[in-house]
Amino acid sequence: MSDQPGTWTPPEPPTPEKLRNKAHTILARIDEDREIVRLIGEGLSDEQIGERLGVDPKDCAYFRRQLAKGEEIRPVTPYELGLRRCVGQLSTEDMMNQLRTWPYTFGEHHIDVYDGGTWDEVERLDFGQFITREEYSELRAIAEQMPGWTP
Repeated sequence: MSDQPGTWTPPEPPTPEKLRNKAHTILARIDEDREIVRLIGEGLSDEQIGERLGVDPKDCAYFRRQLAKGEEIRPVTPYELGLRRCVGQLSTEDMMNQLRTWPYTFGEHHIDVYDGGTWDEVERLDFGQFITREEYSELRAIAEQMPGWTP
């Protein structure tokens, strides 16, 4: 921030350590949710899962209801791929290969609601500085050729 009133300066970019910490926190929740689903599939009760993982059995019951409706819990997303690269669980080459061929969907505005698409997750990676400007530019050039793209 500037000392001059009315003058705005952008915040400092996040350090690699801050990015990794944020990515670890988000990925821990994703992995925990997937473990809950795996244990549901093994036939454990909500209480058993809660005890084993230290989670609220109500969360397990919620996932169980969603699965019964045919919902997919925590599918892999472009955002997750970027986070996994950030923490070293995925190479840049593997991340980019997957993102180059991702079947992107694009968000739509409906009166006063925005229904996001998977391209929004690449935008989120860019905004959060989890991908480089060069990576973003390459992916955007690909996305611009896809049906449904609107600038």
